[in-house]
Amino acid sequence: MIKSIVDMLVEKERLEQRYGWKSCLDVPEQYDRMDELAEKAREMTKEFASEHGIYFEDLYEVLSTIAYEIANGNIHEDADYDFYTQDDYIDTYITDGMRPDERNIFDSLFYYMNSDDRARWLHSNYINPDPNAWSNRMADFVIIIEE
Repeated sequence: MIKSIVDMLVEKERLEQRYGWKSCLDVPEQYDRMDELAEKAREMTKEFASEHGIYFEDLYEVLSTIAYEIANGNIHEDADYDFYTQDDYIDTYITDGMRPDERNIFDSLFYYMNSDDRARWLHSNYINPDPNAWSNRMADFVIIIEE
């Protein structure tokens, strides 16, 4: 579903780049298409966010940014996307391979931090160093782009 949403947002972004400077009276079909794409992408994003217990606005902002980067040639258009909730990301990228005693120590230290500190720690140690990882400020979810 992420791929479908991003594809719609990329098309919308390209239309905006091409026709956004013109009046909607001059190119009404293109503006109608932009509105249609935005509405459908928002609906799908709301559904996806609701299914995963995350904020719609955060997810939509991240997906829009990814679409902008694709439209400008910074990310391959045929890339795949892996979506992780914070807990899934931690299980997959951080604690996978830890012994049970190590995992218990990690859990006690990580969950002792308040949510802002946890997000900063995840961003500074795992998300920010990876150019293919995208997340909201609180690291409620992470999208990994597989190019």
